[in-house]
Amino acid sequence: MPKKGVIEKTEDTMGDFLWMPDVASPMYDILKSVASTFRVVFALITFGFFAMVWWGLFMDFRAQKVPVLYAAIGPLIAILVMLALLFVVVVFFSSMVSPIDIFGYPIVHTYPGTCPPTHPELNGLLCYKPCPSGRHRVSDVCWADSVENGLGTAIGLEPCPDGWETWPLTCRNPIHCDPIDTSHFPWTGGACHGGETIGRLDHGGVCPGPQDAGGLSGFDDWYKRWKAAHEKKQRTKKTCNEPAGVHDGERTCEEQKLVDGAPHVERIDGMCYKSCPSGMTHVPLMPYLCVRTEADGKPMRLDYYDADSKVPSMVQLFGFINPF
Repeated sequence: MPKKGVIEKTEDTMGDFLWMPDVASPMYDILKSVASTFRVVFALITFGFFAMVWWGLFMDFRAQKVPVLYAAIGPLIAILVMLALLFVVVVFFSSMVSPIDIFGYPIVHTYPGTCPPTHPELNGLLCYKPCPSGRHRVSDVCWADSVENGLGTAIGLEPCPDGWETWPLTCRNPIHCDPIDTSHFPWTGGACHGGETIGRLDHGGVCPGPQDAGGLSGFDDWYKRWKAAHEKKQRTKKTCNEPAGVHDGERTCEEQKLVDGAPHVERIDGMCYKSCPSGMTHVPLMPYLCVRTEADGKPMRLDYYDADSKVPSMVQLFGFINPF
């Protein structure tokens, strides 16, 4: 946006006028039609010329009583050698002056800058169409643009419910027995409750795991503190000198550091991974890679096969004529 009170200076050159899209597009279509017709006519004239040269040499050899086989093959070999030499001379001369552009319009280009407009990307030895958005080409495959998200870490053991006994891999509900009432007969009470056990991996474990906690020692207490902090709002205050409000539900400075220091919060395939950047999701079976999320919420397909290719020519004229 220009600044208020400042008039921007614009200059139009002759090239800008001559090659405006409204002017150049009709000329381009006309030149393309003329070039296609000229190519066919040129090929017919060239073929006729060399056919007449061959016929003249053949009849001359026959007049000298040269065997028919030699009279036919000899001139043909000479013509092929001459065409090969002409091809080498044209390619060599073109490579010396290439590329030639006028006002950004291609005039003469030589290999490798000779891919046709329909297949403008040179990959290896062939020309391809551009890959769809969000992909890059490697030979015949358009691979999804991905982001390395790091290796996963081990999951943590699930915390035991409050009041339960924590064992290495299980949680046990302590046995409690009701007091016996002996004030009347028959006696009542004395029933016992508890004794149930649950595994600490029954629900797949928890993330983040011990690696973010600094080790197994004290993990259970650390995870409870992390979960309580994680469930609060993210801290918006800039420094620790600005205390969070008492009733705004924000994390304290220490809680924010605790949450930021434990990035592996997503549980995938029995491991803990970092969250993907916004708009991206983990690749199935390769969660250490993130790709763009499609409109249906699924990750973009990792590979897309596209073998539509063309062979680049040695010389290209005006951006679309490929005589060799």
